[in-house]
Order: sequence, then structure tokens, then C-alpha cells
Amino acid sequence: MKKFISSLLRSLCSHLTNNGNDKSAHGIALVLLGDLGFLLKSVWLYFPPIIFLLISYVAFWKLAQGQDILLSVFEKRLTFVQFIITHTLWVFMTWFTSRLLSYGKKMNAPNYLPDSFFQHIPRIIGFTCYTLIILAFIRISSASITPPPFAYTVAILMSFPYYALLNYLALKIKAPTIVQLTLSLAAIFILLVSFGLWSFNFRNIIVVLILLQTYYVFFVVGRRKLIEKRSLEPAAQRKGMIMKFMEKMAGFFFIPNSEGIVFIVFNIVSVVFLSFYIACFMNLEVALLIRSCSFIFLAFAFLVGFSNIISFFSVKYRISFHVILLALAFFTGRIEPYRVLLIDKKDPSIQFEQRQNIREYFRNWVNQRKDILNDTSVKNYPVFFVMANGGASRSGYWVASVLSTLEDSSKGIFSNHLFCLSGASGGSLGNATFFTLLRYKNELARSRVSSLEASKEYLRSDFLTFTLANMLGPDYFRHLYPVAFLKSNRANALIKSIEAAPADSVFLKTKLADGFSQFIAKHNDKNYNLPVLFINATRMQDGRPSVISNIKITDSIFNNRIDLLSLLDSSEDMKLSTAVEIGASFPYISPGNRIDQRNLQGVSEANYFVDGGYFDNSGAGVVHEMIMQIQELLKDSTDALIYPFRKKIQCYVVHILNDAITNTDFNSVSPIQNDLAAPLITLAGSYGVQTSTNDLRLKKYLKLTYDNSPTHYIPVNLYRPNDKLIFPMNWVISQKILDSMDKRLEENERIKELLHFINSNTR
Repeated sequence: MKKFISSLLRSLCSHLTNNGNDKSAHGIALVLLGDLGFLLKSVWLYFPPIIFLLISYVAFWKLAQGQDILLSVFEKRLTFVQFIITHTLWVFMTWFTSRLLSYGKKMNAPNYLPDSFFQHIPRIIGFTCYTLIILAFIRISSASITPPPFAYTVAILMSFPYYALLNYLALKIKAPTIVQLTLSLAAIFILLVSFGLWSFNFRNIIVVLILLQTYYVFFVVGRRKLIEKRSLEPAAQRKGMIMKFMEKMAGFFFIPNSEGIVFIVFNIVSVVFLSFYIACFMNLEVALLIRSCSFIFLAFAFLVGFSNIISFFSVKYRISFHVILLALAFFTGRIEPYRVLLIDKKDPSIQFEQRQNIREYFRNWVNQRKDILNDTSVKNYPVFFVMANGGASRSGYWVASVLSTLEDSSKGIFSNHLFCLSGASGGSLGNATFFTLLRYKNELARSRVSSLEASKEYLRSDFLTFTLANMLGPDYFRHLYPVAFLKSNRANALIKSIEAAPADSVFLKTKLADGFSQFIAKHNDKNYNLPVLFINATRMQDGRPSVISNIKITDSIFNNRIDLLSLLDSSEDMKLSTAVEIGASFPYISPGNRIDQRNLQGVSEANYFVDGGYFDNSGAGVVHEMIMQIQELLKDSTDALIYPFRKKIQCYVVHILNDAITNTDFNSVSPIQNDLAAPLITLAGSYGVQTSTNDLRLKKYLKLTYDNSPTHYIPVNLYRPNDKLIFPMNWVISQKILDSMDKRLEENERIKELLHFINSNTR
């Protein structure tokens, strides 16, 4: 059976390529059905572009974040044009630099692979760059239709005979001139892009990509014909230092003289786009203009090109430069690039040690409301504690939208009863957004913009592209050239994006760049009217929970949590945007952030802080500890201010979630996974369990405190049970997903119930 299938496919390839009379027939058949040893050698030789194909597959097929980034291509026509250009650049960079590898290997080891492999494997890899993205778009456009799991795998496999068919058709066409080849490329590209812009929808954009993929084969085959034709002609004498230098460079890469002009054009185009690549990680405005999807393919183009050039040197000099560079990175990459960028305090007299502790803050909070509390008609005075689960911009947008809706619909009553905002990762971004709106409440009122409008405008911003640009730019090369990129990294890029990525018209632009010293609850300040803000983090070295807060974190109350602001020197300040980034440092998008602290001996000790979600993704732990302390204060009969209101003051936890509500399937694991990966699997599972355990512990405590009443814990989830919609967790969200979230906000029954409770039980 196996021999029959092999014979049948060989016959098919031969038929598609000039009925078996052309050497290309046997070449393609050998590549598609070739010897396993040759295939493995091909994978080893061309592993850089193959790795980027795998990354593309995972990013745009398996990850909801990648699929949502592809959706953003349809938001603006300019974004579509940029995507087509950068994706085409990735395809041609992959093919051409892989072809350089073929030249190098063929020159030094001509018997390493058959000629057909050297010729067709680079073409097929470039061809597959189209296939993966075309099928990714088809998967997104047919989200309501669920084909069998193997359907897309079959589609990928069938693309190879399709390549053979296109190759056969291209061989039938007469060899072009260099002018014809160049003009046809420009004309076809402009024509297809214009068609996509004219009829801007999923179907036609997929058609554009398919036609570009088709033309790609005709182009590379036509180029080969042109080279073979020019090799028979006398070599032209070129003048000019630049031309001679470029031809020498072509000779260095073993490129035939007849192909020198292609090499020159390729390098000119590469330099032009390289300037955009560099500009994206050096300038936030340029990154925002390019957008995430376009930048990803722009970065893929240059990173695969760089990797292939390193492979070429390895082939030419018979030395593994990849291994050498990796070893070099371990030795040269010791300069610390991820120190938290702190600022100087505007008022050096303000010290973080002078923050109010929870007792002082609570007494002042009650004292500001004693007139209402003394009213005998008031039987219950709700005190709201907000917990916000992490989830990047998805969480930030949902949290800020829920809180702003409660604030606007209650005409400011909600914030009068709001005591605390606690969260991690994107939840901290949402809390920080609402906290800042409360700080600038008077200015917001004068602007005649609602809290909901202000928060939505801000959190619609693209916080991802500039961060990605630094991740796939300086951070990719950082450990080889650490001195060149001391301040330019993905952590600082995210901070800058949080501050300045929104448009100039957005109310909150740059307002999260204020230092904590400007809004802490200072000791003896009885008029402080902002809620407690808890931004949760985790110390990387020992997993110890840590908090950045506007009040003082006391060890005896908050179970030995680290108070990050207490680690800073007396003159140093931390921006709110920096605090959010520290609490949202979930690898690999953000690294661990280093803050040094001098111990009692005066020696500087390094502390690295990462996402609070590693330990507690909702911030339930610190809220639980604070409510327990408040209950103790309410029971203190010696406190004449608080004790009389012990029955009126009741704590309500509003838990804002953005997690899918599903049942976990417990499938078996293979014995080798059990032996090798059991610790990793267990740690990954414990990440979510730790948070849910903290949530359940708090929920149980509230029930015991309030006579088993279930109403004191109020979950508000973006997801519904067994929800079919997927809301990707990312630092940028497509308009389609934002619209779906807005609809959920309007339809959420729990928010309506909570608003009814607020309007009925508060003043």
C-alpha cells in the first residue's frame, strides 16, 4: 500500500511538471516524498525559517491573542496595506535568505542535499508562509463553523501538490526580462492591494493572499529562468564603487554574477524596511502607526533574515556561530537591563514611611461619613471592596468599564462607599484607571466626559505594539550588546505605552505617569478622600506576595507581605504606570523588575518582582486580611468613633472577573510526560488553584461574619457559563472584541442588581 501511494504521488508530480520530461518533475517529487534523511538534513539546514513558521502557526492558530491581532487587520484600510506589505516582506526575506543558505551549503558540501532540495525547499518555506496565514484567516472567518480537526492539516498537506501545479504552469511561461519581472511584481502587488481596499472584507482579503501566493511561485520561477538566461550572456561591466562593492558582497555569498542585480535590489529594499523596524522600537508614535500585526511580520522578516545570515556564516566557515553567540550571550549579558526606572519626588519632604496605616485610614474614612452614620434611619452602610482578576487589557477594559458604569449610574454615590481597589496584572490597570478618574474627578466633570467614556477611550489604546517592538528588537539582541540597550526594553516600553499610547484627545493620556508620592494617604491627613489602592506583585526569588499601595503595609496585619514603596530611597518615587507594569510582569511579554534595597549592613540587595497573579490573581489575600483588621477595629469598644457604628458598617466584596466558566477535563498524561514534566504541570495547575482558594477563603469568611448571608460577595464576570465567545487576553484588543465587551456590559444582570442595591441602600 505504501509503495502504491508513493508511486501514485510520484506519477502525479511528474504529470504536473511537463509529463515527467523535465528534471523539475523528479525534483519536486523527491522533495515532497523524499528520503527521510534528506528531509531531516533540510530541517537542520533551514531551521531558522522553519522555527518562525512554527511560531506563526502557534501564534495565529493556537492563541486567541494572535487571532485577535489578525482581526485588527480589518479595522482600517491602512492597517490592511501595512499587513500585506510586511507579510510579503517576510515571505520574500524567508525565501531569499534561505536561498543564500542553499548557495553556501552547495558550495561547501555539494552532496549534502540533492539540487532539487537546495532549489525547492526555500521556495516551499516561503510558500508555506502564505499558506499558514491564509488558513488562519479562514479559521477566523468561519468561527461559527467547526470543521473536523484534521481538515486544516489536510489543507496544509494539499498545498504542496498545489505548489507543484503552480511550478509546472510557471515553467511553461517564457523567461522574462529583468524589466518585465520587476514591473510585473509592482503591477500585481498594486492591483491586488487595490482590489482588497475596494472590497474590504474577509473573503476578498483571503483571495488577495491566495493570488499573491500564486504570483510568488511565478516570480521565483521566472527569476530562475532569468538567471539561467543571463548566465549565457557576456558579463556586463558595471561602473561605480557602490555597484562594484555590492557585486563583491554577492560573490562573498556565492551568488552567481547573473543574479547580482537581484542581490542589490534585495539589499536596498531591506535597508528601507530596516529603518522602519528600528524606528518602531525607538519611537512610540511610529510603533502605533505600524500596529501590532504589521510589526510582527516586519520583525519576523528581519529576525529570520538575521538568523539565516548567521547560519550562512556557520555553513561557510564550518563553525556553529549560533552556539558561539548563545555562549557569548551568557558572558556578555550580565549587565542588568531591567532595573525599575524610578523618578525623583516632586516634594522630597513627602516620605513613604509617613503613609497612614489601615487603622488611621479607616478612622478618617469613618469620620468623614459620621453625619450619615449617625442618622438613625440608616440601618446599613455598605462599604465596597473591589477585587479585579488579571487578564491584560481585557481585564483592564472590563474592570474600568464596570466601575465607571457603577459610578456614572449612581451619580457618584458608588465612590463614596468605595473603600478599596485590589487587583493584579490587567486588573490593576483597570483599578488604576478608575482610581485616576477619581483623582481628577473635578477636571473630568469640567470636560463633560463621563467616567465610562474616559475609561473606554483610554483602554482602547494599543499598549502592545511598542512593547512587542522592544521585545523583538533590543531585547532580542540585548545579551550580545547589553550596553547599547540599557533603557530600551519591553518593560519600559509597556510603561511608556500605558502613559502615552492614547491619542492626545483622550482624557487620561499621561495621567498615570504621576508618582505615588503625589497621592499617598499622608499621616494626619484627615481629608484624604481616595480609596485604598493595592497593586499586587510577587517577589521572583522566593514567591513572597508584595504590594504597592497608597497606605502603609504593616507586617502584623498583612501577613508579612512586602511593601514595595518602603524599599525605595527617601528621594525616589515610583510612577503609577510603573507600579502597574510591575504587577503585570507576566513572562515573556514583561521581564522581572529589579529594585535594590540596602540592608542593615548597607549592602545593596537585589529584589525582582513579577506579576501578582503568580500568587494571587484577584488580590483576594490582601483584601481578606484588611477586612479582618476592620472587623477587629469595629469590635474595639474603646474606640468611641468607630464602635457605635459596628452594626451599620458592613463589608461587601465586588469581585470583577474575566475568566471563562468551564468544567475542567481531567485527561490522562503519557508516562513520559509524567516522568519528565510532572513538576511543571503541577506548578501550572497550582497557579489557578491558589487564586481560587484565596477567593473561596474570603467568601467563606464573609458568610461566617454576616450570618451565612451570600449577598456580601458579589461576582461580576465578563463570561457566561459555557460561553462560546472568546475574549483574548492581550495588551491590545480588536474593535470587534471591544464591541462584544460593551454589549456584555449593557446586558450584565449582576451589574443591574448591584446598581439597584447601591441606589436603594446608599446615600
